[in-house]
Amino acid sequence: MNIAKTIAIAGTIVVFAVGSALADSRSGDQKQTVQQKVQRMLDKFDKNRDGALDASELEAMHQLRHKRGHRMMKRFDQNGDGQIDAAERQAMRSERRQRKDEILKRFDQNGNGQLDPTERQAAKREMRKQRAERRFDRMLQRHDQNRDGALSQDEMTSAVRQRQQARVTKMQERFRTADQNGDGVVTREEFKTAAENRSRSGGPHHKMHRGGE
Repeated sequence: MNIAKTIAIAGTIVVFAVGSALADSRSGDQKQTVQQKVQRMLDKFDKNRDGALDASELEAMHQLRHKRGHRMMKRFDQNGDGQIDAAERQAMRSERRQRKDEILKRFDQNGNGQLDPTERQAAKREMRKQRAERRFDRMLQRHDQNRDGALSQDEMTSAVRQRQQARVTKMQERFRTADQNGDGVVTREEFKTAAENRSRSGGPHHKMHRGGE
């Protein structure tokens, strides 16, 4: 087992241990909610279904959260200071409540104020469809070179290559950051230090401050 996978699995154990401790410290619905969150994380990112998140799966989870954080920052950081202040955080909460109300209004067929499993699945299908449409629109905007409103095989291939190149560039940047002594290799200690620094920073320019902090 390589170093990256060992550290990643250790991190996963910590995540599940914390989740289990939180669940044990609560009761009833709260305990069930914590367990459900852990299970949803596994369902989404544990691609090989081994009950843990390896290095690549943790990286996929980090990239998704980083991307979401960037979108949130771009959308709600009204004063452009690279932080989410109390007023901007309140705007985020208001939008979430509004979105939740809209989902309930649309999918709560029996009118009990919550989504049962069948209603939840219907909502998820609709949201996945909407995300796919938004993603296709973004791809059209970036890669539809002849502006015909569709993507040819060449345009799709170009999109994939650009995405792969962006990932390679990002990996190279992270390697240079982790390779503190510049000797062309990353040791166990350098890897751990880089991971700790990324964990503390939460990614560049994605700081969220509560009111009064």
